[in-house]
Amino acid sequence: MKTVWVLGAGFTGQAVVSELVRRGDRVLATSRTAEGAAALTALGAEGVVWQAPDPLADIHADAAIVLFPPRGLDPALVAACLAAVPRLVYCSSTSVYGNQGGEEVTEETPTAPESPWSVARVEAEDALRIVGAMIVRAAGIYGPGRNILERHAAGQLRHAGDPERPVNLIHVDDLAGLLIACVDQGRPGQVYLGATGRPVPWSALAEVAVQRVGRPLPAYETVPQDPNVAMFSRESKRCFPTRFAELGFALRYPDTLAVLRELPIP
Repeated sequence: MKTVWVLGAGFTGQAVVSELVRRGDRVLATSRTAEGAAALTALGAEGVVWQAPDPLADIHADAAIVLFPPRGLDPALVAACLAAVPRLVYCSSTSVYGNQGGEEVTEETPTAPESPWSVARVEAEDALRIVGAMIVRAAGIYGPGRNILERHAAGQLRHAGDPERPVNLIHVDDLAGLLIACVDQGRPGQVYLGATGRPVPWSALAEVAVQRVGRPLPAYETVPQDPNVAMFSRESKRCFPTRFAELGFALRYPDTLAVLRELPIP
């Protein structure tokens, strides 16, 4: 049994907590609110109200998984809070690669962040790798409760950019499994790419959403000016992970379109 901190346990963090609890680990999981901490306790963790970079009362643990975004934080202070943890995993984003013009991306591809959020991700990666963190660069995270079907049903789907651009995704349960595999088998300082390795054209995702929800796409719009929002419509890359085998990890949901055809619609 390990003692594991899950820092910033939102959508992905709840999946991580559930899996760690299932296998019998002691889990301490943080939320910025008392309500969020109570929800984590209901999953079997010890819910803690915390927001970085406030000091944690007890960070003596076997491992920590860092899931909160770095925006507005000093990455050196965050790293200092976690430097004593022997197994540290930071969940970053494939946005750190910027726009690759549809070209292939692996763990070895140099980062080229173009938005302020992505720049902050790279700065956080660099600071945490100094203290031994493993880096998981996650593609778009989806699953029950967060997916293109729900956005379309709620009228929140944005139709902008090249509809044939490749979209890289990973199911939330697969990302949770990858993060935990890093805790168990990852190499300190190593980068792991969290994606299915099967990029899907945005148009194919949209077609499934239209069929399942039963409403047409919204009107086409120009790409937003805000660079942090624009990156979702403008950036184009094809992500191919190469290091799953060294972790003994395999995807449960490699076929995104097949999963979307089965997910419930609210």
